[in-house]
Amino acid sequence: MGVRRAAVAAVGVFALTVGVAAGPATADPVPPPQSERAQLVALLAAGGPLVSAGAEAALTGTDADVHAFLATGVALCRTNDDRIAVQRMISVGGPATSSAANRVLSGTQADVQAYLADGWVQPWQNDERIQVTRILTAATGTSVKAAANRALSGTVADIEAFLGPGVQQAQDADDRISVQLLLNSGGAEVRKAANAALSGTTDDIHYFLDTGWQVAAQRDQEVLSISQLVTLAHAAGQRAATQTQAAKDASVRASTAAQAAKDAAQRASQEAQAAQNSAGQAAPRPATPLMPRIAPPMPHRRRSTPPRRRPGPRAPPPPP
Repeated sequence: MGVRRAAVAAVGVFALTVGVAAGPATADPVPPPQSERAQLVALLAAGGPLVSAGAEAALTGTDADVHAFLATGVALCRTNDDRIAVQRMISVGGPATSSAANRVLSGTQADVQAYLADGWVQPWQNDERIQVTRILTAATGTSVKAAANRALSGTVADIEAFLGPGVQQAQDADDRISVQLLLNSGGAEVRKAANAALSGTTDDIHYFLDTGWQVAAQRDQEVLSISQLVTLAHAAGQRAATQTQAAKDASVRASTAAQAAKDAAQRASQEAQAAQNSAGQAAPRPATPLMPRIAPPMPHRRRSTPPRRRPGPRAPPPPP
C-alpha cells in the first residue's frame, strides 16, 4: 500500500540517521575509526533533510566546522528531522495515527524516538481496519463486500493485502457484473458496447461504465424516438383516413336524407293538390242570388231663393 510505504520511508529516515551517527555497538574485528569528514559523507547520504544539509555545509568548511557539526550540530538536526518524520506520519496516516503523533510532538525527544521506532505501528493498523470498514460501508458490489469481510475477519497481513491489490481486484469483478447487468437490460447500442467492453481490457470496462454506456443509451433513445415518431405518424394517418371516410359517409347520408325529404315534400304537395281537386269536383255549385231591382234616382230640383237685400246707409245718430 502506498501510504504504508510512505510511513515506512519516514521511519526509515530516523533509523538510518541513528545508525550512522551511533555506529555499530560491537564489531569483531574493530574497524579503523572513520575520519570526521568520512562521517559527514555518510550523514550526507543517509541522514534526514536537515542532517544532510548540515553535513554538506560542514564539508565545505574547515576542519573546525566539521568537528563542531559532529559535536553538537548533528544532534540538533537529528531532533528536528525526527519531528519532521512524525509530522509526515500525520499527513499520510489516519485518525488513530494522527492522534498518536500529535501526542508525541507534545512530549520529549525520547517520546518522538519511541514513536518512530515502533509506536506508530498499532495506530497505523487501527487506521487500516477503519479504512477497510469504510470501503465495506460504501461498497455496492458483492465482490468488494465479501473481500472486505474476509479481511476484517483475518490477520493484519490480510487487511494489508486487501488494501493493496485486493480491493482493486474485487472492484474489477464487480465492474464486470455491472456491465453484464447493463447488457441484459439495455438496447441494441448498449448491448453492442457492453459486449465490446467485456471482450476488452479493464480500462475498457472502466470506460464503458464511466462514459460509454451513457453514449450508447443516448443512441438507443434516438433510435427509439425515431421509431416512435414513425409509429405515431402511421397511427395519425390511419386516424385521419378513418375520419375522412366517416365524413364522406356522413355527407352521403345527409345528401340522401335531404333528397328523401325533398321527395316527401313533393309527394305531399301533389297529394294536397289532388285532394283539393277531388274536393272541388264533389261539392255542389251554390245558386246565384237574385239582386233587388233599384229604381233610377230622380233628378234633384234646386229650390230658388229670393235675392238678398243689400243694406242701405245707416241713419246718423240723433243729436244729444
